[in-house]
Amino acid sequence: MGRPFLVCNFKNNLRSLSPMLSDRMTKKKVRTIHEIWADVFIHFSIASHVSKNGYFDITADQLRPFGRPRLLCKIDFAEKVPKVFQDNSLSILAIENGTYRIASTDPFFKIDLKKIESIPVSTRTLPKHLVTLDAAKISGEFQALDAAVASGMMSDFIGEDVLLTVRGRRRSSKFTFHLSSQTKNVTTYEVQGVQIEIDGGYEGKKSLTLIEAKNSVSKTMNIRQILYPQVHFENEVSKSVNSAVLFYDRGSRVFNFIPLSFNGSSVSVDYADTKRYKLIAHKASILSKLKDLNLFQMGKELTVTTIFPQANDFRKVLSVFDKVAEKNSVTREEALEDVPVKVVGRQLNYYTDALAWMGLVEIHDQVVTITELGKAISVLDEDMKLAAFEHIIFSDRLAQEMLKLDASEFSSELLEKYGISKTTPARRQSTMKRWKKFFEEYEMSF
Repeated sequence: MGRPFLVCNFKNNLRSLSPMLSDRMTKKKVRTIHEIWADVFIHFSIASHVSKNGYFDITADQLRPFGRPRLLCKIDFAEKVPKVFQDNSLSILAIENGTYRIASTDPFFKIDLKKIESIPVSTRTLPKHLVTLDAAKISGEFQALDAAVASGMMSDFIGEDVLLTVRGRRRSSKFTFHLSSQTKNVTTYEVQGVQIEIDGGYEGKKSLTLIEAKNSVSKTMNIRQILYPQVHFENEVSKSVNSAVLFYDRGSRVFNFIPLSFNGSSVSVDYADTKRYKLIAHKASILSKLKDLNLFQMGKELTVTTIFPQANDFRKVLSVFDKVAEKNSVTREEALEDVPVKVVGRQLNYYTDALAWMGLVEIHDQVVTITELGKAISVLDEDMKLAAFEHIIFSDRLAQEMLKLDASEFSSELLEKYGISKTTPARRQSTMKRWKKFFEEYEMSF
């Protein structure tokens, strides 16, 4: 994933073009996953094969001329299912290393976020003697898991003392599961040697609990993320194996532990045993430290584009920034691959455009590249990073007006500068107010 996702625009004789030949003879063009999968479906007559045989197996080698197989097949959220799959009521799941099954099944399960939010939150703190783990500086999923262990919330959630014994990638054992199709038939998946990844496996005397950690809250998840590790370890160990998802909210510093179970054909959410914890931090002199860094002499601290932010969920903006900062340069879709937003339509651009507005990235030909200012902010501790974001955003004059004035009172000069029509100022104002609420919640969490 180090280089931009470049896909050739195949128009004629697609079957005979090799990746190397097409790369040399045709103009390189970045296209959406939606567009690529539409070509794949036509080329292999996938919908017809599924209708006739019940499923269609496709290999990484077959997909490689169109794009990167891992990116094409990594569909973790229902919100990101490519349009051609939606139109044909199809899904894709890995069954072997490099082989995927397309069938008329729904591999996603839903999480009722309103039920989660109604559950009371208890508070926790980290041990005072820790100097390498700070509640105010947690941004990554592994950091969140480590903080959950150190604060005692992990053992409290699981119900016994546990140790981290499993983390990282491995190949799955052989197992079979079944999913009902849209036509009430059953599709069988015989899985062997598929790569699985465990964010954290915590073992106690009685059980092994597998945790899938997320920095972004999602209403849907792919059962593959839960089912494959769950069944693999059920085949490997004699202890009880349990699974859960951890949604870590960076704004409120709340840890949401949600138990999950698989009954052989579907994943269910256990709201009764869901637990929520808030990690308390100690506020330092963040603003003075930020000022001392003189970051904003490195580049423009206000807008460098005419696209005013439209991404309502600032938590997702942060997740996209983390991805770009990790890779330095990615396509728009790569930037959003771990974030539950739609892959088609204008929303695809909202989150990367918001970063460009802040001067943290530059976007050319659908490729997002981090700026020098973005690099400088990306290496800051979490509290400093968010303070820098807040400073940049609310230094903008129109953003300031949106927090103080009615939409009818906004400066016509600023609205014209951003190309905001008469019908949209209130919506842009709503975005700014949501962002402000995010920062207020973060500051209250100290």
